[in-house]
Amino acid sequence: MAVRYNPNPARITEPLYKVEELEKSPLYTVLCGGKELTVYHTDSFDYVIPVVDDDSPLSFQVKVSKDFQKAVFRPAKTNVQAQISGRELSFQLEKPSKVTLELDGNLKTPLFILCTKRVPKPEKVDYLFESGKVYNVGTLEVKAEETVFLEEGSVVC
Repeated sequence: MAVRYNPNPARITEPLYKVEELEKSPLYTVLCGGKELTVYHTDSFDYVIPVVDDDSPLSFQVKVSKDFQKAVFRPAKTNVQAQISGRELSFQLEKPSKVTLELDGNLKTPLFILCTKRVPKPEKVDYLFESGKVYNVGTLEVKAEETVFLEEGSVVC
C-alpha cells in the first residue's frame, strides 16, 4: 500500500513497533571503535548503521558465528583488506562509507555496513521519525519546503 502526501503527517509517522522488536543477526556481531553495534537481520541480508561525526577512519571487528575461508568487500574500489583470525575479521575504512561484506562468495548472507554522518535536528520538522521506533510509510511525497528528519536509531521502510 502506497502512502501519498497526507495533510496529517502525524498519521504517517505513527510507529508500527519498537526497534528492539526487530530481528537481530544470528550470523554477525560488529564492533566499531570497540563499541558493539546492533546488527539487524532481514530475509535477504544483515545490516549495521554506524553513525559518525566526521570523516575520520573507522576500525571494525566482525565476529561470525560460522566458519568461513574468504572475505570480500564490495565495491572492490574501496580496497578494504581484512585480517582474519578464526571467525573474526578486523579491518579499517579510511573514511566512513557504505560497503558490503561477502563470505565465501555466498550472496545469501551479506553484511551491509552503511556508515552515515550525524545530522543535527532542524528547528522545523514536518515529518519526524523518532529514535527506537519502526515506521512503514510506503511512499512519502515530500513537498517543497517540507523537512523530513530521521533520528538516530529510527527505522523507516
